Amino acid sequence: MTRRIATSRCVTRGQSPSYLWAPFLLVLLLAACDSNTSPGEPDEFPVGPPQVWVQAVHDQAQIAIRFEWESRDKEHPTALSGGNVFPGQVHDPLVWDGGQFDRLPASERLQEDRLSMMIGTRQTHGAALATTGCYLSCHTDMERHNVGPGAPILDMWHWRGGRSGPMGYAEDTGVGESERIRDSAGSPPSAWIRAGGDRLREDQAAILETGHALAEGLPRFVFHRGKEMPEGFQVPRFFVWNDAGEIIQDPLTEVPQITDVSVNRSLLVVYQDRDFDPVDRVNAIDVGYLVHVANGTTSHLPAHLQTPGAAQYQFWTEFWADELGIGLDDASAAETLIQEIHSEWEGSGRAGMVTRSVGFIFPSSQHTITAEREFDAAQGHWRVTMVRDLDTGDPQDVNLSGLPSGSNYALGFAVHDRGGAGVTHDISMPYMLGTSGGSDIRAVEVANVQAANWGDVPTLEARFIREEFLAPSNMWTLDWLKDPTIHEGYHSVNVITCQACHGVDWVRID
Repeated sequence: MTRRIATSRCVTRGQSPSYLWAPFLLVLLLAACDSNTSPGEPDEFPVGPPQVWVQAVHDQAQIAIRFEWESRDKEHPTALSGGNVFPGQVHDPLVWDGGQFDRLPASERLQEDRLSMMIGTRQTHGAALATTGCYLSCHTDMERHNVGPGAPILDMWHWRGGRSGPMGYAEDTGVGESERIRDSAGSPPSAWIRAGGDRLREDQAAILETGHALAEGLPRFVFHRGKEMPEGFQVPRFFVWNDAGEIIQDPLTEVPQITDVSVNRSLLVVYQDRDFDPVDRVNAIDVGYLVHVANGTTSHLPAHLQTPGAAQYQFWTEFWADELGIGLDDASAAETLIQEIHSEWEGSGRAGMVTRSVGFIFPSSQHTITAEREFDAAQGHWRVTMVRDLDTGDPQDVNLSGLPSGSNYALGFAVHDRGGAGVTHDISMPYMLGTSGGSDIRAVEVANVQAANWGDVPTLEARFIREEFLAPSNMWTLDWLKDPTIHEGYHSVNVITCQACHGVDWVRID
């Protein structure tokens, strides 16, 4: 059965009690809707075909939310413009330019596809989340997330096509009073990769002036060839490879040709097993460590690692000795591995690219969401399924344990999908997740979410507020919506949904 609920200007949606407001708000609602919209503000959002399909299932312990969306034509890099659709699972690759690794020009960059979701309850964020969705966390601009002074943390799930998706994770983070919450549990060596512990930074000068052939500036962390992965997969190269097992030398041409996302080609620098293992943590080689072992020098190392015997030095050397099987007294083995890396680097014509990847290398509250992804190359569709415990025990995560007994949860989501420097920020309307027939996204109870028959699960066919209707870039933040000089409907913000005034059709297929 297909049920269509169409909303038009000044009509509230009556299918769910969560959208019916107290009678004393009616006058305010009508006043807000009757006002003329200001210049540049769309009277009604253009309604086109669905761009995203959402489903949800739960059992007594976990929830799984599945998103499928139509991947947009990649408008960047400009060299590939003209209707190319490919999965964005490489993020901001670096290419050797003859003197150092550097990013591609802004007009040619390859960026990952991403999906983010914010979810909460009326008890935590009141009516604001249920009526304004993602806009709740965008106070000053579309680049920064925050919920304002005194507001509770807003739960945010963030799937990244290149930096975590191929590793089977979505980042479980939050939005705080002034900014997104980064994991503070980072421990060495993650603390040396990035303060937040999730993105590998390149250290171009790490091995310069060491007397080694690699001194032309190879990043300190290098992809670990030959490491055994889950399900019998073995890494065949130090650098990214194509379907033929050859090192990619022209990322702009070769990366878009990769549409099979079942192989983790994009993870050049770091790999974290899909089932977190606190021992077998990093799929990388720290060349700086190898040079230290081979030469006995420390001047090429970051300052905090230059004192033998100090706690950080000790942790770092023990970690890499265990990871690589090369101890501090094994200079010959370190030199051999350096030369092996260099030979493969030369074999790539010094064109092999590296990428900045997420390394989930420490136990963390940010690693509680597992994810599966598929890309349908024929249709140009992503399908991403995120799974999390109903109750993680973390106070920063929304507790979904009330879902089986009928509790409702407000959510909004956004897709970033254009594959270049001008990545889109397509935002959904606010929706309600629940188990009742009136919920926008109706979660179906199953015996086990891992074995759900998704063909029997109701689907929300949703439409985005497209980025092209959000210009200039600071429009449609919460500050913008509440500004009486710009937004005629400022009275109704946090009172009624955007749909109630502007009208956006949606379809749920039961």
